[in-house]
Amino acid sequence: MPKQKILVVDDDANLVQALRLRLLANDFDIAVACDGYAAVATAQKERPDLIILDLGLPAGDGFVVLAILFRPSPAWSSAQLHMNIVIQ
Repeated sequence: MPKQKILVVDDDANLVQALRLRLLANDFDIAVACDGYAAVATAQKERPDLIILDLGLPAGDGFVVLAILFRPSPAWSSAQLHMNIVIQ
């Protein structure tokens, strides 16, 4: 069974590192983004099972990220639009 992938989006490097270590220890694949633009690009590329999303981000806050990810687009099928997001 493939590992579940989690995208951690936060501009606090210490928090990202703590989450990354905890999630890796629990056998998840981890992708990381530190701003809104990188979050959207990484989510589109990596197709994570879960996104842990900070709302206060530089370069496009968490609300902008949500709006872009859930905007209807030919690049995203309806199945790909169903993703779990934890907002911190």
